[in-house]
Amino acid sequence: MCFKHVTHTSKPFYLVIDGMDECEKLERDNLFSALSCLRAERQNMRLFLSSRESLFKEICSRFPSLEHITMDNPGARDDIITYIDGVLQEKTDNKTLIVGDMGLVTEIREALVSSADGM
Repeated sequence: MCFKHVTHTSKPFYLVIDGMDECEKLERDNLFSALSCLRAERQNMRLFLSSRESLFKEICSRFPSLEHITMDNPGARDDIITYIDGVLQEKTDNKTLIVGDMGLVTEIREALVSSADGM
């Protein structure tokens, strides 16, 4: 693994991985295994993982000693809804989103809100 060569130093080494939720389960499992081995070998490594809240339990089970910071708060959902409503309104007004049934816009809105998962 190339990280072994890069991290072979006594200075703290920071590894930041964003978007863990974008990986397939098998890819995540392989990455988590490699990171666990690397962390065990390199006490000077600082690991920062970022993902949607839906992976919280999976990450905690693999890395129980990691601290957790959440962005999941009720205010974020309201902001997400406001943003989505604004974009949908703009797209329907300027005709980049053309739908014959306004019920479809509501379905699109609900799908976007539920998929946002706090992001």
